[in-house]
Amino acid sequence: MAFKRILCAVDFSEASLAAFRKAAEMARFGASRLYVLHSIEARPVVSSLPGIDEAGAMAVEFEEKATAALESLIASSASVLKGIQLTTEVTAGRASVEILNHAHDWQADLIVIGATGAASLEQIVVGNTAERVMKDAPCSVLIVRQDTAQRVVQGMAPAARLLKQAAASQFYERNRASFRRKGSGYANRNTRN
Repeated sequence: MAFKRILCAVDFSEASLAAFRKAAEMARFGASRLYVLHSIEARPVVSSLPGIDEAGAMAVEFEEKATAALESLIASSASVLKGIQLTTEVTAGRASVEILNHAHDWQADLIVIGATGAASLEQIVVGNTAERVMKDAPCSVLIVRQDTAQRVVQGMAPAARLLKQAAASQFYERNRASFRRKGSGYANRNTRN
């Protein structure tokens, strides 16, 4: 079966980078469209909420850093992506919900996701993104395991480094409310052929 619309979710963990590489290979082999999605998940810390203007500026800064990380990932994989119709998007919200909503809206026939991602304590207690996506997906799901990830991550380090720098700023954790919008959240979408 050839998949024509492949959605790949990345959080810049090693497993998600391996999933990205696998999705790109499958898209190239099947002459498929590839949609690469990164969802910004934030946790509020109510005791230190800054003013609205500061929170908005921080949200924009974090979105810019996530977009830069995604662009770096795409640039570092240019040879693999050559000839693939590609759409990238940075959005905000719970990753599993965003992945499922985008897969449904875009009518994906395959979701490619890493088996483990950049886990938080909540994910360990409540369950991980891959598990939730697998249970509720409107299409087939390919989960790329961690052992595969270690063989593929070389050359993708700049994207992971950019995201780690963004996460280190921790404004994201303090300001989840500024990322919330009606529907599936704000989106920064780029499409290219």
